[in-house]
Amino acid sequence: MKLHFWNTSQLAQELRNGSIDSNRAFAYFAAWLVFVTAVSYYSIYLMGPPDQLSISEGVLGVLITALGLWRCFVANGGDTGHQPLERFVSLSLPIAIKLRVLFEAVYWPLYFLYPQLTKALSDADYEFGWRLIYLVMALLLLSTWFWRVAYWLRRIRGGK
Repeated sequence: MKLHFWNTSQLAQELRNGSIDSNRAFAYFAAWLVFVTAVSYYSIYLMGPPDQLSISEGVLGVLITALGLWRCFVANGGDTGHQPLERFVSLSLPIAIKLRVLFEAVYWPLYFLYPQLTKALSDADYEFGWRLIYLVMALLLLSTWFWRVAYWLRRIRGGK
């Protein structure tokens, strides 16, 4: 499966001819999403010198995105799957909304409890602990989102 990463005119010609099937469209979407994820983390690093926690978040975020997309592609049937882009995008919205509600339900109690539980910590340890909690929650949210989308893609493929 050939993707054009630079030759926009060739891509436009193939789109005009209708020679890009939905599996190839999903591959473009997946490449775009990994690229945007990587660039987003890189942009954060440009604001100041990155520390170990920021680097870990960036690397893990890109890896989770790449592996999650691959698992969703496989869950939909791989190269023989039907409507991968349509299914992935459509399933993503309700799953993201549900997970965001769950995230908020965990985040806000932690937001108010964390200062009470960490009174003995120095300011640096307090900040690091809070950033670590947020990092873990964000990566769990991202991982869970891909897991749930892949779950539903398998169910759709299996006719359940």
